[in-house]
Amino acid sequence: MDNGAEVFAKLPNPNAGPAHFTVASEVATRELVVELENTLTTVTFDRQGCIYFKDDLSALIGEAKGIHTHSAGALERYSIGPLTSNELWSGTKRNMDLDRGPWKDPREYAEALGRNEMALVESHAVPRMNYYRSSQTKELPEDGIALLKKYIDVAPYLVLSPTDGSGYANVLWHPDLHLDNIFVDPNTYQITRIVDWQSACVAPLFYQSGVPKLCKKDGHVREGWVVPRRPEDFESLSESE
Repeated sequence: MDNGAEVFAKLPNPNAGPAHFTVASEVATRELVVELENTLTTVTFDRQGCIYFKDDLSALIGEAKGIHTHSAGALERYSIGPLTSNELWSGTKRNMDLDRGPWKDPREYAEALGRNEMALVESHAVPRMNYYRSSQTKELPEDGIALLKKYIDVAPYLVLSPTDGSGYANVLWHPDLHLDNIFVDPNTYQITRIVDWQSACVAPLFYQSGVPKLCKKDGHVREGWVVPRRPEDFESLSESE
């Protein structure tokens, strides 16, 4: 702008999920991250779901409770509501009565993932050819339901218990941390902003944690306890090299 201020705007995209939920959650999540002024994994929450402003969530679903964190106290401006991930809203799922949260218990969260898929199969699945399985017989919806029932049966055993420490904690996690979403000052090399918080949610750390795309190595990974070493001429290499 003429006064030196920068304006960063993002337009809702149908591919991202339900516009009203997705935009409301992303804006609230960004402000919450700034307000906490801390690394995401040091602040834990008492529920699982996406973050909203309490007023926005009340307008969307008619109910909103303040957030209570286990390390930053009460955050009365915010609330935790339904997940906004496209997997729960795309296509025919948009009009289905699915359990999108929020949840108080990691076990409920894990089981809801399976029950939602089961509801989709029961309502919309049709027999289809799956050539990875058979070139002669079709894959039936009943096959998928049987598999999902097995998942729901074992889901309680996949969830950590409160005695398992930090892995059980509910944390906020960036869902798509790659280099295009991180802005760096070319002069100071300091990170100035992280974008693309849509569909970011609070969930158990054991479910959220993973290696960000920006840290993943392309190509073959060396096996064994081999510590990588810099080449002998490292100090003389140019920036491009």
